[in-house]
Amino acid sequence: AKTLSLSRLWETYRDEHLKNEGTKRTDTANFNNIPKEIAAKIPMEITTRDVESMKRRLFARGLAPQTVKHAMTLVQRLIRWGKKNGLCQPPNDLEFDFPKLDNEKTENLTPEQMLALLKALDEDPDQESAAIMRIALYTGVRRGAIFSLRWDDVDFVHRVMRLRGDAAKNGKTTILPLAENALRLLEELRDNPYRPQNELVFPAPRSHGRRSNMPQAFTNRIRQKSGISLDFRPMHGLRHTFASWLASSGSVSMFELQKLLTHES
Repeated sequence: AKTLSLSRLWETYRDEHLKNEGTKRTDTANFNNIPKEIAAKIPMEITTRDVESMKRRLFARGLAPQTVKHAMTLVQRLIRWGKKNGLCQPPNDLEFDFPKLDNEKTENLTPEQMLALLKALDEDPDQESAAIMRIALYTGVRRGAIFSLRWDDVDFVHRVMRLRGDAAKNGKTTILPLAENALRLLEELRDNPYRPQNELVFPAPRSHGRRSNMPQAFTNRIRQKSGISLDFRPMHGLRHTFASWLASSGSVSMFELQKLLTHES
């Protein structure tokens, strides 16, 4: 415990604690932003000055405030986890002055914006990506869960889909109901003879394996054609819109909304 470096602590945390592959990829990217000389230190040796130096260096590399904050938060989380599990001694008086974020983003679409977005999706040549965005809107499911969705996860008879625990943020398998528009879209994709056969509903276009992201060129076109703000994050924004519209409809309780969004609380 006295000689375990932050890097070794990260390896233990990654291998023993992180079960979700999406979270593991994200945290790995965040850890790779931590300067090597800080990662090589024993947690008890890390100082506030080290953290401030890391923050300045990451900003100097041109990283966004949110990305810098993620790296700093991971350092804090690793030390707390290590202390809890008896793997390290925490440093004395270590403080984290996180970057200030401007989170004023367009994440909830108006009905007019939604009509413009749907029109842009209808007219775009990449109808596979358009279908992914429609499913995000119709179900409120996270991007990673959509990319991991398999055909045997979709029950067309009982009108439900299964989100596998290994692809879910909370690590738990969940069964969600499918609204009529989501069911109809999935049926069209299933019955399309021109789509390649694959166990994944939305495989990557070239490798036919699991997708890791939406095509940037596609999202840029959709933003431009629909006139939506350039900082609109399509997959997250459509999930947010799903939640916001459903909550304001009065058709579901907050408990039901929690379950549909697969939130822990």
